[in-house]
Amino acid sequence: MQRVLTYARQRWRRLSAAGALLVAAMLTLLLVLYREHVFEALNDPGTPFQIWEPPPAPDYATADAWALLPRLTEADEAAVFFIHPTTYSGGGNWNAPIEKPLSRNQVERVMLPNHAAPYEAAGPVFAPRYRQAALYAFLTNREDAQRARQFAYQDVARAFDMFLMRIGDDRPFIVAGTGQGGLHAIGLLRDRVTKDEDLRARLIAAYVIDYPLPEDLFQTDLATLSPCLEETDFRCVVAFSAAQAEDRRRIAYLTEDLMIWGAEAMTPLTGRRLLCVNPLLWNTSEDFAPARLNRGAVAAEGLEPGVTPSPAPGQTSAQCQNGLLLVERAESARFRSRPAIGERYRTPPYNLFYEDIRANLAARSAIAVARIIDEARYAAPITRTVIIDESPVNRIPD
Repeated sequence: MQRVLTYARQRWRRLSAAGALLVAAMLTLLLVLYREHVFEALNDPGTPFQIWEPPPAPDYATADAWALLPRLTEADEAAVFFIHPTTYSGGGNWNAPIEKPLSRNQVERVMLPNHAAPYEAAGPVFAPRYRQAALYAFLTNREDAQRARQFAYQDVARAFDMFLMRIGDDRPFIVAGTGQGGLHAIGLLRDRVTKDEDLRARLIAAYVIDYPLPEDLFQTDLATLSPCLEETDFRCVVAFSAAQAEDRRRIAYLTEDLMIWGAEAMTPLTGRRLLCVNPLLWNTSEDFAPARLNRGAVAAEGLEPGVTPSPAPGQTSAQCQNGLLLVERAESARFRSRPAIGERYRTPPYNLFYEDIRANLAARSAIAVARIIDEARYAAPITRTVIIDESPVNRIPD
């Protein structure tokens, strides 16, 4: 009898262990299949935006409201207004407090060295802290999420006004944004630059990276601007959103899931052709640019300000197709996204086109600044007609 009981216990333990392994395997499979839904559920703030209490507004008259606040020196140097990408996932807030330690550290140690630093080739870079919309707000298009994006943009718009005040009335400037920052850069172009003749005259270019920009906006909201079609065009817009051809989920995210500013509310992107300026060719053609043209990718996480990273050239090819910039898997593992949940929605901790953007900014700004400053010396055009009456000619007597 004792033998029977011992055998039964051992059999039960084996069955229990097998069952536990089976349950664990099933849970793992479900997690893999529905990982995006799990990620969204974990980051949903759970409180309607209307009754959510926002964090305190940043005061852009103080240095703490800026991640980068340089001193201006040369009067003939451009200034750059850079809007950082999303670094806060969500879970507790629709919009992140600017003092949130993890997201603040991501801005300073990851995003600025990789995605803001190339713009230093054009001039001093100003980068505001702002109550960024959580990543979750870009994974759903319900009204709460749209309000969170609009709320973040209000901070950026106030910071831009302070930026213009700091740089004065004559200095040329660049507007740049990556990820969520690209959406807000489009808002500034629409609401500020296109409606102000003086700002349009001083704009070197706008760089909208990894946020889709519909081409039809150049017939409506951005009608006074145009895409950059050559490497040294100015008063124009550069835009591209990169994806690997096999990453169908990211392609759908960029072309179908995201939204853009509309006349009264945000509007969908579905079916709209996107602007794609190839950063290896600096035009909008669909020509294939091989990896040998890639000047260099950079993984600059943790580098101190002023430290120049070493670029790794030839990491990826690039080709504009159907409004997206299709790129190949990078040669080095340093420039590949991690297989983490939600990673395809984030701005990566590296920049595949760091050196390409830096070189383009140096070339474009050198030509544009000289032209803009020269044009500022021209006499103002005559806008009022002056009528001169006929006057008799009297002969002077000898």
